Amino acid sequence: MTAQRDREGGLLDACVRALKLIDTSAYQAEAFATYASSISAELEKGKLKSSQGGFEGGIGIRVFKEGSMGYAHASLERLEFAVEQAASAARAGSPDKEFRSLPLPERYPVVTGTWDPAIASVEVASVAQLAIDVADASRIDARIDTINSGASLAQWSEAVVNTLGVSASDSGTTAALDVDVIAHDGQESGNGFEYAASRHLDLDVDGVGTAAGEMALKSIRPQSIPSGKMPIVLDPLAVGSIVVPAVTVSAEDAQQDRSFMTGKIGELIAVRDFTIVDDGLLSGGLETSSFDSEGVPSQRTSLVNKGVFESYLYDSYTANKEGRKSTGNASRGDFRQPPSISSTNLVIASGFETNVIEEVRRGVYIKATGDRPNMSTGEFSGLVYAGYAIDDGELSHALKQTNIGIGILDLLKQIDGISREVKTYFSLTAPTIRVSDVSVASSG
Repeated sequence: MTAQRDREGGLLDACVRALKLIDTSAYQAEAFATYASSISAELEKGKLKSSQGGFEGGIGIRVFKEGSMGYAHASLERLEFAVEQAASAARAGSPDKEFRSLPLPERYPVVTGTWDPAIASVEVASVAQLAIDVADASRIDARIDTINSGASLAQWSEAVVNTLGVSASDSGTTAALDVDVIAHDGQESGNGFEYAASRHLDLDVDGVGTAAGEMALKSIRPQSIPSGKMPIVLDPLAVGSIVVPAVTVSAEDAQQDRSFMTGKIGELIAVRDFTIVDDGLLSGGLETSSFDSEGVPSQRTSLVNKGVFESYLYDSYTANKEGRKSTGNASRGDFRQPPSISSTNLVIASGFETNVIEEVRRGVYIKATGDRPNMSTGEFSGLVYAGYAIDDGELSHALKQTNIGIGILDLLKQIDGISREVKTYFSLTAPTIRVSDVSVASSG
């Protein structure tokens, strides 16, 4: 804990030193500094391919002159260079009449569950063992013969300071596992995969491995099904690809009319049982922090409440354009990037059904699709990357060459089943969702 606080203090000091180089009578400016260390291991075909650790730190500077933004980044040792480059770019740019101000200081909420000292003390060999253990856990049958897996642990600290008085720092830890499995039965093969991530070293290694192995075995001998309109059941992973992008709309996209959800605030867009929130304060959430990447306090934002669309996601720039407060959704990958709008922890409310499959006589269960909705039109047309036929209330064979198509607003209003049980995939917690009357095309 002491080392963590020392790092935060060092990053805050670097930000303050950078901003002292700015003429605040002519510019507004912000400094964002990070330090991150990580350990990762990767197995390829069951054998250790790589195992390594590393760290990096740096600072990003935003400078504004009459709304013209300049951005530059550098190592902490070269912060003067970053300030000079950012100020030069701001002077050379075009004024932006829509820019009002960087955020003002506010009180920050207390968040919990974001730091695990066990992660901070783990060595490379232990991370490699995690990757080996999850691979071993996936070997549930002799037909499983190809396994790729990975494990990673990370700890980080960050600080943001601006010339208006914002000053904040935070630290966190993350742990992640992934495994990809191929099973063979004669000439036939099937693929399975699973992931897990947490702010703590509490990953269910056996559960992750077993799930991937079971999926690979169930995916052997995929078949097509008769095409037509039928119910589909969306696994929480598929909910993240199909449903979530439609209801987590950045204010920038809405203001520039790049989203089919523009102008729909206050409208009933889904069934009354559908509710989703963006929760930057969720205890133990992967995206939980007391502030966003601009130093705005994190918050819990209702996006859809009982079917009614209630909010876009805002940073300070887009919020100021509408004369409202930011929702705390400015985000950065690291110090090299200026902030952009992104969701934090998304939570879809659970329903009341214990089994959303048992009432489906003939339909499709979608585990994963690599496709997303067209955010301009609201249409979705995508391949079922991993999925199964549903026959008489039970999952049967894996699907081959199967596509689904539906308008997202139709999908949201055709939800007729939401599971009581939820599952978390990274920063999304979601139930399984059943949708009626969806076009399914299957061939081959």
